[in-house]
Amino acid sequence: MPKKHNKMAIWYAISAVLLVVLAIIARQQIGLLLLKTIYISIALALGYYADRTIFAAYRPFEMRQEPIVFAAVMIRRALLVSAVVLAFAIGL
Repeated sequence: MPKKHNKMAIWYAISAVLLVVLAIIARQQIGLLLLKTIYISIALALGYYADRTIFAAYRPFEMRQEPIVFAAVMIRRALLVSAVVLAFAIGL
């Protein structure tokens, strides 16, 4: 059985290298970077729970019988979460 590779491993490596570069160039910015990362993580959670609250009866896993409806529900969730994250990021 072939070994599965983590699909995000290259991005983790790039992020780690960029964090080291940031630490070398501007050490004082690391705290700000972590703070903004926390803010965006909170926005992701808020967007997800906003979708769950607003559309409580129309959850994606309940709509799997019809592919078009399932796709529309997933796009709705993606748009709502991205709108909340964008609004949060603009507010920073």
